[in-house]
Amino acid sequence: MIDGNVLGRRVRELRKARGWTQDDLHANSGLSQGEISKIEKGQINVTAETLMKLAGAFEIHTEDLVKGTHFANLFGQSQIPRGDIETGPPIIAYFASALTGLVDRDKKEIEDLDERVDQICRSYSTYPLVLYRPRKTTSPTENPDVPARAVYDIDQQRVASAHIVILAAIFPSLGAGMELQLALQSGTTVILINKRGQKVSRMVLGWPGAIERVEYSDLDDLEGQVVTLLDHLLPSIARSQFLQFNPESDGAGFELGERVRRLRIERHLQPSDLANMVGVGAAYIENLESKSESITNPSLALLRRIARALFTTESYLIAGLVGLDKKFQGHYDCLESYAAEVDMSVKDFNVLWGDHYQEYQYDLSIPGVANRAIIGDRNYWADRYERLLRAKTNGDLFSTAAK
Repeated sequence: MIDGNVLGRRVRELRKARGWTQDDLHANSGLSQGEISKIEKGQINVTAETLMKLAGAFEIHTEDLVKGTHFANLFGQSQIPRGDIETGPPIIAYFASALTGLVDRDKKEIEDLDERVDQICRSYSTYPLVLYRPRKTTSPTENPDVPARAVYDIDQQRVASAHIVILAAIFPSLGAGMELQLALQSGTTVILINKRGQKVSRMVLGWPGAIERVEYSDLDDLEGQVVTLLDHLLPSIARSQFLQFNPESDGAGFELGERVRRLRIERHLQPSDLANMVGVGAAYIENLESKSESITNPSLALLRRIARALFTTESYLIAGLVGLDKKFQGHYDCLESYAAEVDMSVKDFNVLWGDHYQEYQYDLSIPGVANRAIIGDRNYWADRYERLLRAKTNGDLFSTAAK
């Protein structure tokens, strides 16, 4: 069997960068979840057709997907990997430019620029560099049937998963300006390119993120400057990839949305109800609950509003941490006092507190619940401890102190 470990890692890394589970990749590629799992583990002899489906799902050239792997010979490339750097995690670039309201001459200039930037990225050999090009997927002229909501969702996801945004500031563009702001929110490095002598908005030049500027006279001049800049930027970007959230578990990375969804349901709220309370559209809440937090990337201001609307804390939404308010802390102190009184074992203490914490960590965030004196007082703990001992004596391993 052909060694597919390098390809498998690359597929997994590209999938994770999109914020996708294996089921998401299945939906976008047509390959079964079982096939995808085997590909990522290097356990399957992949065909050219399968590789093209994967590349199509990731919206990259098939040659870029297999470059430096043993599958490269299927597409006319050398099948010998060129080293660890070549076969390392792919660095993803995003090309942002004006696409709407261009006259034919300006449209041709953008197309030529787009093609040259793609050529630069494809021929760059020091690091595996792949380019996402909105013109091929969400352009209003080449893809007029894509709904506006889908355009936003697709481009937002692609910017959030990119390591570099290459912004062509040669024609005014509201869409490109939004992409610039999404890049700032995601901590993405921006390469700003414009024609020499051309004026650029001071707001763009004042963008406070990591930004490098290239002024060019022609496309050959642009290529030389961009390659030099890539040589300068990519080593540090490659080293910093470990800082990005890249969980091992397919379920990890979706905890924020799941916590919001669970609390919303417990509060008997529809997505539209929560949206109205927070001041966003229902679609925003639906995205937040269903997509990876590395893609949705909500602001601190919105997280605070959502936390207040759901009677919880920002720390719980972000990390699942529930801080003990004074009442809840009192429950813990009372258990400690009772445990000392009856010489309770550490194991039994942990069982009692764990059950209590699990049962009331959400309810105690609702005003009024924590004021019920019966919860957490001495009699409460004595009753729960008695039930725990009875369950242990009866040998009921599935009973808990809470039952």
